[in-house]
Amino acid sequence: MRMKIARKVWCAGGLAAAVAITMAATTGTASAAGCAENRTNATAMLNNFDLFDTATGTRPDGLVSTADLREIATAGNIPVPVPSSARAAAQYFLANTTEWRQLETAGNGQSDGLVSRNDLEIFRAIYGCIPL
Repeated sequence: MRMKIARKVWCAGGLAAAVAITMAATTGTASAAGCAENRTNATAMLNNFDLFDTATGTRPDGLVSTADLREIATAGNIPVPVPSSARAAAQYFLANTTEWRQLETAGNGQSDGLVSRNDLEIFRAIYGCIPL
């Protein structure tokens, strides 16, 4: 069974927008992760989004991939210090594939393997238990 949930989300541009999100209805949680873990790690990604966005040495495109996560998690070829919270967030989403999938599909409901700021904001609101 699928359901549509309309949520107001505070977007990166500062505008409140109504967002319709399709979620699969389940009888329990999809994984063992809790609100605090999801909120903490999504917030760390948002706070360091530019670092995540360019972690593989690419020009900023507003998207984070698992390759970017791996670079942050290992502090690979990144020319600036990686904050411990960013490294922990990268390791968390690499280790918790269910949360990564929820995160990368949060904005448009489609799996593309990429995370935008909008995906992070919506994920925090839904899976991080942020009151709207």
